[in-house]
Amino acid sequence: MHLLEPTGNLTAAPAPANVSLAGDTPPDTLTAADVNTDAIIIEFATTADGRGFSLARHLRGRFGFGGTLLAGGKLIPDQVQLAFQCGFDGVLLTDGQLDQYATDFVDAVKNPPVTLNYRQTWADSTG
Repeated sequence: MHLLEPTGNLTAAPAPANVSLAGDTPPDTLTAADVNTDAIIIEFATTADGRGFSLARHLRGRFGFGGTLLAGGKLIPDQVQLAFQCGFDGVLLTDGQLDQYATDFVDAVKNPPVTLNYRQTWADSTG
C-alpha cells in the first residue's frame, strides 16, 4: 500500500486508521463520537460513486475534523485532485493501482487540469 500526498510524493502507507467509513455512509448518521479520532479512511466502493467526496467535506465542515483524512478503495487518477479539494490529506493506492496507472496518479497532482469558473473563458485561462 502506498500514500499519495497532495505534493505528489508517494510514500509508504501509514498505519491503519482507527476509523474506516464506507463512502456511501450517510453524513446525517454520524455523531461527534464517531469521528473522535486522529485518522479516518473513507473507502470508495466504485469509481462512479462520489458520495465519499461529499462525506469528506461534511467531516471537515460540520464536524471540524482536523485529523488525517485518507481516501482509499476504487479511485482513478482523474479523481485525485477532487479528493484533495474535498479535504483529503492523502490517497491510499494499492500496488495494482500503481501498476495499472503508472505515473498518472502523481501526474494528476503535479499537473492539475485547467479549471474554469462560470465567468471565465478558455481564452482567459490561457493568458
